[in-house]
Amino acid sequence: MSNFLTFDEGAHEYKFKGVIVPSVTQILQPLNDFSGIPPAILENKRQIGVAVHKACELYDDDDLEEERLTPTVADYFAAWKRFKTENEVVVEMSEQRIFHALHRYAGTLDRVLTLNGVRCVLDLKTSATLNPAVGLQLAAYDMALGVEKLKRFALQLKPNGLYKLQEYKDPKDYQVFTALLTLKNWRNQDEK
Repeated sequence: MSNFLTFDEGAHEYKFKGVIVPSVTQILQPLNDFSGIPPAILENKRQIGVAVHKACELYDDDDLEEERLTPTVADYFAAWKRFKTENEVVVEMSEQRIFHALHRYAGTLDRVLTLNGVRCVLDLKTSATLNPAVGLQLAAYDMALGVEKLKRFALQLKPNGLYKLQEYKDPKDYQVFTALLTLKNWRNQDEK
C-alpha cells in the first residue's frame, strides 16, 4: 500500500494514489499554537530537528560520519547515542512513511523498535518541552501501523547530551486523534 503513498517535502503534502490526504501534523494543528514564537526561531528549531533526525537515522544505518555534525546537532545526537547505550534497543523501522487506509491520513513515524524487550513506537523530540499532543501523534502512528497496540514513547533529546523518555498511556489518545481527524475532514469539505 505504501507504494501508492507519495510525499512532497516542499509542500509537506502527502498523496495517496494522487489524492491529497491530511498529515498527522495537520490534524493536530488545532492543539499547537506557536503564534507567540517568532518565525525565525521556529524555523531554526525546525532545521535543528530535521538535522538531528537525519543524524540519528544515519547512525542507526551505520552510515553516519559524526565528525561532520555541527556542534548543535552533535549535542542533541549525543543523547540518542546515550539512550541506545543505556538501553537494549533494536530498531525495526526508521523514518517510515505510513498511511491509514480506513481513516485516510498519512505521516512519517520516527521509530518502531524493541526497547528493553518491549515493542513500541517512539518519536524523537528536540523541543524544550513535550507537548501533550505527542500522545495523540503516537496513537495516530500506532493506528496506521495496523498491528496490535504498541507501547508509545517520546524521547526528548536534550542539547546537553541527556534525554528524557516519556511514555504515553492514555487510551483516550486514540479517540481524541480520531475526533480531530473528523473535524479536519469536516472543515475540508467546506473548502471543496
